[in-house]
Amino acid sequence: MDDRGAAPVQPGSREEMRQIRMSSNWVNMAIALGVCLAAVLVAFAFVPEPANELEREVDYVGMAESAQTSSDFPLAVPELPEGWVSNEVNFEPMGTPAVDTWYVSWVGPEREWMSLRQSRGNENWVRSMVTDELAEVGTREVSGQTFTAYENSRGEQALVGPVGDTTVVLKGTAAWETYDHFAAEIIAGA
Repeated sequence: MDDRGAAPVQPGSREEMRQIRMSSNWVNMAIALGVCLAAVLVAFAFVPEPANELEREVDYVGMAESAQTSSDFPLAVPELPEGWVSNEVNFEPMGTPAVDTWYVSWVGPEREWMSLRQSRGNENWVRSMVTDELAEVGTREVSGQTFTAYENSRGEQALVGPVGDTTVVLKGTAAWETYDHFAAEIIAGA
C-alpha cells in the first residue's frame, strides 16, 4: 500500500505520537538514562563533605536555670570533665510511674556518653530508668555516698543513688572513674 496519497500527519496528533513510539527503541531510552545518571554523579562529585563530624552542643546550665522554676527539687548541674559537651537536655515526666525528671546527656572526647536522670521517683521509676538490660554488679562509694552499680556485656553501665531528697541515675558507656566524677560533682552541688 502506498502512503504518498495519504494526508500528512498533523503535528501533535495521536498518529504522530504513534509513529514516534514505533520508530523509537529501548536503546535510546537506556542512553538517555545513562546520560542522566552521569550528570547526577558529576554533580555529587563536586558537593563538599564536612571536614569533621557535626556535634550538637546545648547549654545545659542555662536550661537548668530555666527548668528550675518548674521543678520542686534542686536540679543537678555538674561541671564537666575536659572534652565533654552536653548534647540533649529536658525536664519532663519520664519513667514508670511518670514523674518530673531532669534529663541531661553528654558526649565525651572518646565518643563515650553519659546521661543523668534525676527525680523524686520510687523503685519502679529507678527500674524503668535502668531497664532490665543492666545487671547489678555491686556498690561504689563516692564522696561518702553509696551508689548501686549496674552494667551489661555491651559496655553500658549505670550508677544509681540518692542525692539530697532525689534519686540520681547516671547511665552511659564511660569509664567508672568518669561516673565517680559526675556523681561527686552532683553531690557537691546538692
